[in-house]
Amino acid sequence: MGSVRMLPTPVTGVRLADAAKMFLDTFVMRNTRATYAAALVRLVADFGPDTNVALLAGEPDRVAGWFTFVGATSRPRRST
Repeated sequence: MGSVRMLPTPVTGVRLADAAKMFLDTFVMRNTRATYAAALVRLVADFGPDTNVALLAGEPDRVAGWFTFVGATSRPRRST
């Protein structure tokens, strides 16, 4: 019986801070951009701006745990 092997994928070395900025630059609506920015600014601060985005894919539990932690400690926005 054969074995399954993962094909190697090149690591491009995209910094988390750069990826967050590129993602935010895709939004035209100011409110949408601000909502995503609030989470991404904290993500970059907690993981570090120089974190290689490709390496985060290998740590899904760490990233999911961060979202769980942040979601549990944040409050919903209220409109006035």
